[in-house]
Amino acid sequence: MNNSVKINGPINVIRMIGKIGSTSKVLYLFGDIHTDVNTQQECDSIFNVDINQYLATTFYNISNDSSDKKIYDFFLEISPSELVNEQDMNNSYKFKYIHQVYKFFRKIFRYNKSKNKVSVHDMFNKIRLHYIDIRQYFSQSNRIMFNTFDTIFLLENNRYLSKDIVDEIIRGLTIVKTDLKLIIDAYHVSTSSQVQKLNELTTRDYNKYMIYFFQKLINFYNHKNISERIKKQIKIILDEIAKIIKEIDIFIDLLINVNDDLLNNYNKLIYHEHRNNYNYGYDIFEKMEKTKPLFLNIVKLFDNYMEVGMKLMDLYFMRRYLDKSYITNGIVYGGADHICNYVYSLIKDYDFEITNSSYMSAKNINELNKNINKLKNYMDVRQYIFPNILRQCSDLEGFPSNFQ
Repeated sequence: MNNSVKINGPINVIRMIGKIGSTSKVLYLFGDIHTDVNTQQECDSIFNVDINQYLATTFYNISNDSSDKKIYDFFLEISPSELVNEQDMNNSYKFKYIHQVYKFFRKIFRYNKSKNKVSVHDMFNKIRLHYIDIRQYFSQSNRIMFNTFDTIFLLENNRYLSKDIVDEIIRGLTIVKTDLKLIIDAYHVSTSSQVQKLNELTTRDYNKYMIYFFQKLINFYNHKNISERIKKQIKIILDEIAKIIKEIDIFIDLLINVNDDLLNNYNKLIYHEHRNNYNYGYDIFEKMEKTKPLFLNIVKLFDNYMEVGMKLMDLYFMRRYLDKSYITNGIVYGGADHICNYVYSLIKDYDFEITNSSYMSAKNINELNKNINKLKNYMDVRQYIFPNILRQCSDLEGFPSNFQ
């Protein structure tokens, strides 16, 4: 990287260094806010470059530098099914920044169906590609949670529930509970299942793959200290999953009670205090009060569910990056909160340190490392590496060149 390269896309770029055993490691973290393309921003300068083009140029330079013998590993917040989804490969329209990186990733990604072998475009022979978003294995539950969230918030407009709507929500959340219990069970089950070809991934396989990847997080390690730390985090996640299952039961009971109350009173003559009159059923103000607990509960439930998925994804990345001795120089492009989690864990659990940051609220790098090391929650890292005003631009002045 030259003295002043301004990149459109990430809100921050962070370089970290550390050591696992005798292996020195370097990690570049690109934090993305998934802003819609219609509202996303870019750097103010004349000479700036979009993140996908920057990656392409830098990867090309690395691969053509005969003096550099290292292999560089690029980790992207993308799922396996998105790798083989060619729907927008030939689309000339411009997407949000992270989707532009998806397109670049797919263009250089090579998959031989007959040999079930993954490779990269010949132009980038010193780059290895990795997906890190394993949340597709929860796709059924993810879809149900999003639909439930949307359904409850539609009450904001019509305050209308019915037995059919309630029954559908309960059926969906029961499936979510089953999937969550499967994760808990996977902790106690040993499996030797093999990953199938990417193009053979079907909805029917999700539970099997979920168990498989969860088992990898539990059982397969080269470094005992990494295994112990990640297993400790897994146990915390299992406790959080158990709490979510209880929260689902609480929400279902609340949903049934609210619906029964609305239905049982829709034909009764009721005095409406807000309007100082009588009418049949609850008025809009009373329905707002009756349904408000549903909004509050679904927001809490949804946030907790999404955070569990995020943490599992992050553990998957941490295991792969840290435990593999052949991975020395890593580059990650993902959501900014994932980056917060990586920074937090790498500093506190693995004695990594930040050497460069496009933005920081601390006075200097030493203070930044010390402040983060004192934190008790990864989300608090935001205050130190998120700009006060959202700005999808990172200046790489002072960073080493070519991801060194």
